[in-house]
Amino acid sequence: FWYHAPSRSPALVQFLCQDLPVQSFREIRQPRDSEKERYPLPEIPIPDSKRGDYPPNATIIPDARHGAIPLHYAVMQGANLEVIRILITEYPSAVAYGDRKGRTPLAWYLGAGHLIDNNKRHICGETNDPNAVPWWHVKLSPQLIQLLISSKVARCLDDMGRTSLHWACLFYSRSFLALSNATLPIKAIQIIVDNNVEALVTQDNDGRTPLHVLFSVVAEQQDQDHQRHLANRTLKDNIDLANGGPPAFKPAKEIIELLLKSPDAD
Repeated sequence: FWYHAPSRSPALVQFLCQDLPVQSFREIRQPRDSEKERYPLPEIPIPDSKRGDYPPNATIIPDARHGAIPLHYAVMQGANLEVIRILITEYPSAVAYGDRKGRTPLAWYLGAGHLIDNNKRHICGETNDPNAVPWWHVKLSPQLIQLLISSKVARCLDDMGRTSLHWACLFYSRSFLALSNATLPIKAIQIIVDNNVEALVTQDNDGRTPLHVLFSVVAEQQDQDHQRHLANRTLKDNIDLANGGPPAFKPAKEIIELLLKSPDAD
């Protein structure tokens, strides 16, 4: 899925998901000395012949860099809905599978994954493709989020103590800053809240709720932009405030009302 994921044929993906002899999983090299690392790689599970929690196919094997399974990469790189359905059908527990930092496929889709900065790219082409766009410019699909969500997924916490709702708010803010119009529909955020209303008041490792994240991301980005702006101006220009500050962040009324909802409300 690393390149050209949207064009990957469902038939090809289904073929690559075929069952393998269980013995072949016992021969796979496991991560070495991973317990010494801050973010150890997950061990490759050994499936059983009865297709229990771990089906005997490639969908359960995490990579050796991020501890991510194929579903992580498929959603990150824009695979089509039919391909996503195949991967989930083959390994239903994949939606709640956390990479080495505890991030689910939904969290990756919402802007987590291994690139959580301004340079995060939607890689659906060759390396250094000039046509690649920042991830925040990609319009996310409520249908795909519905496939990836469950009450368990919505309650998963990653290494930063963040839920899927935290990442959804981060994505909303990033896309709003980049395009002056968020590419994450309110409906998608509502789907996440419906699966875990307690996430509205869940604090991450920095004590931030999703509502905090919504605004703090904007404040941090505007501060960085302002500092760069000041560095490129003369002292005289720095004092001149005639041109005003950065544009105001005006999130939709619906998202504010949703994030202010009481978890105890019926």
